[in-house]
Amino acid sequence: MLTDWKKYKTLLPYAAVFLTAAAAFIIFGSDPLSFVYAALSVAAIYLNSRRLREGLLFFAASVGLYVYISFQNRFYGESVLNVLFFAYYIFSFFRWQKASGDNKILSVKKRLVIYILMSGIVFIPLYMLLLRVFKTEKIFLNSLSTFLNCVAVIFTVKRIFQQYLVWLAINAVQIALWLSTLQGRSAAYLPILILNLFFLGINIYNYLNWKKMYALQAKNAAG
Repeated sequence: MLTDWKKYKTLLPYAAVFLTAAAAFIIFGSDPLSFVYAALSVAAIYLNSRRLREGLLFFAASVGLYVYISFQNRFYGESVLNVLFFAYYIFSFFRWQKASGDNKILSVKKRLVIYILMSGIVFIPLYMLLLRVFKTEKIFLNSLSTFLNCVAVIFTVKRIFQQYLVWLAINAVQIALWLSTLQGRSAAYLPILILNLFFLGINIYNYLNWKKMYALQAKNAAG
C-alpha cells in the first residue's frame, strides 16, 4: 500500500496543475486551445520525468499549439522560437536514446557570462527592430524570451546547473507576456499563466537540487 502511495504521490503536482487549468477553463471561460496546451505540457513534463520517449511527442504537440496561440496574439518572436523547438522535439523523437555517458555537472564560468551579456546587448535590440517590422506585440519581451531560451539551451547542453536560473527568468518573462493579454480582456490565456507558475516551482526545485549535487560532486572530487 505504501509503495502504491509513493508511486502515485509523484503524480499529485501534475494533477493539481491540470485541475487548476481545467477550473480556469470551466469557470473563467478560458480559451480551449490554451487549456489543451497546458494539458499537453503537463503530460509531456511527466512523461519526460519518467524518461519515456513519448514525452517528446507531447512536447512537440504542445509547442506546435503554442506557435499557433502566440501567432494569434502577434507574439511572433515566440512563434518563431517554438517552430525551432518543434523541429527539435520531432528530430529528438526519431534519434531518441536514454541518457548515458558523462553526467558531470558544471558551473558557469565568468568568461561565458561576459560573452552572454555582450551578445544580449547586441542581439536583443537588433531582434526588436526586426520584430517591429512585422508589428509584433510586446517586442522587448518577445526578444528577451528568445535570447534567454538560446542561453538556456546552451547551459542545458553543457549541463551547467545555473541553467535553471535562466529558465526561471524565462518563466518570469512569459508570465509578464501572458499577463498582458488579461488587461481589459477575458481570462482567455489563464491556463498558460498557471502553467508558467508551475514551471517556476519546478525550476526552483531543480536549481536547488542541481546546486546541491554540484557541491557534492566537488566535495567528492576533492577527496
